[in-house]
Amino acid sequence: MQLPIGYQDFKKLRESNCYYVDKTALLYAFIDQGCYYALARPKGFGKTLLLSTLKYIFEGEKELFKGLDIENKWDWSKKNPVVTLSFDGPFNSSEELEANIEAQIVALNKKYGVEDKKSHYSTLSFRFLNILIHLKKETGRRAVVLVDDHDKPFLDVMDDPKLAQSHREALHGFYGILKQYSEYVEFIFFVGRTVFTQLGIFSGFNILNDVTLFSRCSTICGFTDQELDTVFGEEIKGFDREEIRHWYYGYSWSGEEKVYNPYSVLKLMQKKEFGPWWYEDSKDKSFFERLDTLQWLRTDMDDLYGDSSFAMFEVDRLCVSAWLFQAGYLVPVKERQDSSGADYILGLPNYEVRSSLRADFLQYLSTDVDKTKKDAKVLVEMLGKSDFTGFAKKLQSFLSTISEHCYLSDKSNRNAIQYNLAVVYSGYLPTALHAIEADFEVKRLDYRKAVFFNYPHQVVALVIKVVRGNEDDNRDEDAIMKGEREILKTEGEENFQDSDKPVHLLHAVFGEKGYIGLAHQEVTPSIAT
Repeated sequence: MQLPIGYQDFKKLRESNCYYVDKTALLYAFIDQGCYYALARPKGFGKTLLLSTLKYIFEGEKELFKGLDIENKWDWSKKNPVVTLSFDGPFNSSEELEANIEAQIVALNKKYGVEDKKSHYSTLSFRFLNILIHLKKETGRRAVVLVDDHDKPFLDVMDDPKLAQSHREALHGFYGILKQYSEYVEFIFFVGRTVFTQLGIFSGFNILNDVTLFSRCSTICGFTDQELDTVFGEEIKGFDREEIRHWYYGYSWSGEEKVYNPYSVLKLMQKKEFGPWWYEDSKDKSFFERLDTLQWLRTDMDDLYGDSSFAMFEVDRLCVSAWLFQAGYLVPVKERQDSSGADYILGLPNYEVRSSLRADFLQYLSTDVDKTKKDAKVLVEMLGKSDFTGFAKKLQSFLSTISEHCYLSDKSNRNAIQYNLAVVYSGYLPTALHAIEADFEVKRLDYRKAVFFNYPHQVVALVIKVVRGNEDDNRDEDAIMKGEREILKTEGEENFQDSDKPVHLLHAVFGEKGYIGLAHQEVTPSIAT
């Protein structure tokens, strides 16, 4: 049998003797329990194939579903006309969006033999309605409307809020016809990469079900463990099963059931080797520049906290967590329900995303990646030898390879400068340590994050700290370092008295003008005393 790579049409896939992971039970539940749906999933997760499957169900192509779950559930004598819209762009102006919709209406008129009453109807929405009216008149049945990449007009112009707002208003009017004349519509399904209900193009359409975060829909795109083993068992023979899991498992939209990235798993079977196949094909070339602009440069994207608004995508205000979510880089890994709603812990799904992001992050941050990696190895060795004086000097050299574009050009906002330096300095070392696969952990120490190195003979906890006095604070560097040593003493007494080996607490302290000093506190194990 063939691997279903590149197949977006369900009929072609079934007629080409391809493997198929049966999702028709879930699709039947959708149809049976409602009429209007929207679903968000990242690029490469089979959304277009999902819509194509729905198309052939409603068109009554029974032979295509032989042996599948829906075969004996569906009434194949009922056939509905299906209207498919696909927004593949580009949409860099209002004219391009209008031309795209115009071309799709012309194509639908030609396909169904509809007289295009362009002179009679002044708007694209009513010309679209004319098609729906025609189909019901000709077939006696209401149309099914399937919309692919509904959000691409917004994603193309996410850096231009004014144009994004214009696109929203245009599509609000176009789709509004489906609400106003619902007697011509049997079923609607929108798919894209963003949470549909937050875009505002269907405001007031309160019967639309956005099932993106519904637990019963969490496996509708992607492969479960059982599906991978039963459908592709022959193809994955010879691979370490846990290695496949490590690389490609972990996508969740409910915080519970998880799936494999289908694109990468299929590429693994085709190429017979592990690699960041989905990440390389899907990544946004301006990813880090945009995060930098938003002052959200960070490498510790695991264990982020958020409520249900993490998936909110507004065209006039870019929410970073929503953007990372729709890109497929962040997923809800845990959900907690209480009286106020749902809380989520967000994280990176798997090794493919985690390792690729970190490698690209270092490439973006560093002027010399090879030197950065070499220096990182030396820093780890120095800490292991308790050479803290040498470490302090090497750390300054290490940080000198940070690219100039990582720093704010506007020096007028001191709070922003301090935040920027703290994010860049504290994120740079862990990024380099990941690149050399060093043995370390980033954990919270009181209210700050520290890099922990657990050596056989000692533990080192390093905090990279950026300090700034207020306008009335004229402390010199000696006073600053004295204060840091007092903080370290308290930290050691409160956090490490029960350690079974010596602990060295380090605060590498920086100001707006650069390195200030290294504060060091050794905590002797209470067991030894």
